[in-house]
Amino acid sequence: MLSHGALAEPTAAYKRQAAGIPQETLDCLTATARLARTNWSTGLIAAVVAYLNRMTGRDDILFSLPVANRATAMAKQTPA
Repeated sequence: MLSHGALAEPTAAYKRQAAGIPQETLDCLTATARLARTNWSTGLIAAVVAYLNRMTGRDDILFSLPVANRATAMAKQTPA
């Protein structure tokens, strides 16, 4: 267990998985995001957080994405 402020040891093992979004799902997500006056990527983040809320029953979910070195507002809203 790490104490507060301690750094974890670096590791070469990490997991990354990519998947496509079916066009019909993306169209629905885009339409829903328009109704909320936002973009599809923000809508997707909201959907993931809503899913995590339902699966865990918790209201205090923290979901973050790195945004370092993103100069424009659009780039800062794009999920990593």
